[in-house]
Amino acid sequence: MPVEATVNEQSASEYTQWCIESLGVSLMPNQEVRSLPSESQVPEEDERGIFASDTIPEKSILCSIPFASLFCIEAFKSDPQIQAFITAHSESVGLREDDILAVALIAEKQKGDKSKWHKHMDLLPKLYHTVLYFEGIQLEALKGSNLYTTAKQLQAQVAGDFERIAPVVRTWLAEQFPDVDVSTVFTQETFTWAISTIWSRFITVVREGKQMRVMAPYMDFYNHNPEAKMQHGFHSASDSLVCQSLQTWNKGEEICLNYGALPNSKLLMLYGFVLEQGTNPYDAVQLWASMSPEAPDYALKSQILKRHGVDDRLPFDLRAGGLNATLIAALRIQRMGDADLPSAEMAFEQNEKLSDENEEMVLKSLEGALEGLLESYDTTLEQDMGMLDLWGSSLAQGGKSSELPVPKYHEQMAVQLRRGEKTILVDNLDRAKEMLKGISNSKAEVSVGDGDGAGAGIEEVNALGD
Repeated sequence: MPVEATVNEQSASEYTQWCIESLGVSLMPNQEVRSLPSESQVPEEDERGIFASDTIPEKSILCSIPFASLFCIEAFKSDPQIQAFITAHSESVGLREDDILAVALIAEKQKGDKSKWHKHMDLLPKLYHTVLYFEGIQLEALKGSNLYTTAKQLQAQVAGDFERIAPVVRTWLAEQFPDVDVSTVFTQETFTWAISTIWSRFITVVREGKQMRVMAPYMDFYNHNPEAKMQHGFHSASDSLVCQSLQTWNKGEEICLNYGALPNSKLLMLYGFVLEQGTNPYDAVQLWASMSPEAPDYALKSQILKRHGVDDRLPFDLRAGGLNATLIAALRIQRMGDADLPSAEMAFEQNEKLSDENEEMVLKSLEGALEGLLESYDTTLEQDMGMLDLWGSSLAQGGKSSELPVPKYHEQMAVQLRRGEKTILVDNLDRAKEMLKGISNSKAEVSVGDGDGAGAGIEEVNALGD
């Protein structure tokens, strides 16, 4: 496995100079690679970021990285050994982009200072905290979350991918490094490390109309902030990946990228971290609400949904602060009866109920689905809050995240994730119950899946992983 690197002031300065002199990276002044504050560190790592040493104005070009200095498949077209490997095995073992990049990462790591990217490789994390590294109680702590089953599927997929390519990769590595025991170089552990590096540190870019995944030295050390206003893309004249700030950065601020509108479940899955509750505006829980093909008037209802851009075979995002209006409109259409047909468009265009009967069915079935999702967790929201309060008290008394053992750190992130998801579910459940109060109670209670022949798949409303 790669060795852990420590980023002190001298090594950070040397790294920056190496980026400029060896890779041709152009950098705007007033940026410094620094270690993050101790309270922000994670176990067994020296986490780093890029900070403004002075004010950086809006619209500044922060860095420009020549295409030839990016770590990507295209960069290896001039490497006859890797090209021979790709040509020989692309079809025989079904090599994919991630497989090739993972093998290239491990090979470049093995080269040491002979690698073109050696100083950047030396600063890559020793391990990651993605769900690929969750096991035992850490993995079980995700139970109930959308991420639980996904994590197990990803772990099985990576293990299967390793078994699929290991024989040909080891044969090739033995040719490249004849004096090394390649069985210790290409292991499931190093392959998992490489895949996690690709997931968490590579970005997808478009160059000359072609989409590709790249790792960009220096730019790689901008961390995530969901509020950051940044953009990046290729500058055709210089054939360089350019990162531009769309906001002003004040002296001492950490300069961050915005990885996108990602909920905590995606952040943990791909990057190995979660944001504190209330600090991620994109946090969400996915809810499935597909309509059964046997539902009455299925074709007509599907046509209405399609006309309004809704594919109910895909999950809906639930967030705190209000029910998903598109989900409610879709459920109204799914469960409408003949009497509701003349007013069907109102479900989307005016965001209005079709009838009291229809609205009651929608809200009661949604209520049941939300309660079912909350029951799928092994703990209550209150229990999770209590666990996090205990951990918080420890930190308040001078403890640091970096002092936690890795398994406990993973468990804590899992509890943070499920606490956030339960908060969203409870918020949505309370709102559904409040809306039900406005519906006439004179009707007989309608059970999920019954009523006027309009039962249309709400029994299939389930979170991913349930």
